[in-house]
Amino acid sequence: MLRIYTKRAFEFSNPKTGEKIQTAFMGFTTVPEWIRETPMFKAGLKTGSVQVIQSAAEQKTLENGAEDTELTALRARAIELKVPRAALLGKEKLRAAVTEAEAKLPDLLAGMDAAALRQYAASNGIDVAGVAEDAGADDLRAVIRGASK
Repeated sequence: MLRIYTKRAFEFSNPKTGEKIQTAFMGFTTVPEWIRETPMFKAGLKTGSVQVIQSAAEQKTLENGAEDTELTALRARAIELKVPRAALLGKEKLRAAVTEAEAKLPDLLAGMDAAALRQYAASNGIDVAGVAEDAGADDLRAVIRGASK
């Protein structure tokens, strides 16, 4: 048997026997090992919607609401970058979306003048207070790009 945590409700079907197992939304379920071989389970693992519980301590952490710190950081960065549906993406898709959005960041900054760059920095929590008021757009871009990495 296998203990899993699911962030959405699933129904897993055993292709050999027709047996069906349902899981709860945001809940823990003990399931048979055959579930590991189903496409639904594999997809759920990949997107972060299904998590295999390895220990009682891990389950307790999830029950107490502690989140994956990497996922939390990725989600925050995705929101900063205005990634669509950031709150709904699993860790792998979120990582890819953040990487893609960051790759486009230099293009976004290239068309901005100094005033727009200061506004962009302020709205994204990037400190440019150390950059002189009369500094050019190139200096501001360098500071923003450095803070974004």
